[in-house]
Amino acid sequence: MQKVSEDVLVESLTEALETTAFMMAMLPDPQEELVTPSRGVLVHVEFSGPVSGTVELWAGDEFSQMMAANVMGLDPDDDAVKNNGVDAVKEMVNIISGVLLAKLADSPADVFNLTVPEAQQQPDAAAWQAYVAQDNVIVLDVDGFAVAARLITTE
Repeated sequence: MQKVSEDVLVESLTEALETTAFMMAMLPDPQEELVTPSRGVLVHVEFSGPVSGTVELWAGDEFSQMMAANVMGLDPDDDAVKNNGVDAVKEMVNIISGVLLAKLADSPADVFNLTVPEAQQQPDAAAWQAYVAQDNVIVLDVDGFAVAARLITTE
């Protein structure tokens, strides 16, 4: 089992985005300012098992649409993409959670229970600023989009 840390969340998020949405995630360059989302969605999945907690992902609307387009193999302006951005983020949080829990398991026999992803619309840039100001929130640069994530564990 890997130690529960922000590093394991970053590894899991990076792996999930690269293999599923063909997007590159990295820590932001401190010399460059990332454009913060003006609106978005906060999705979380709770899990219980040998380790219990919550995985959260705050994604802007533009990122959600680009990720949905990549996953669906469609143009970002396609109506199907525009209508499925939130669902794409919910599914990505499921995938991130699966990758993360595999890293946290002591053995292949470990069992985790996950909740259905829940999404809350985030109306403005102030919501982003309030979220990223919290403890243990990491901000990543995903193909030029600012994305925030947090792993909360309850031992």
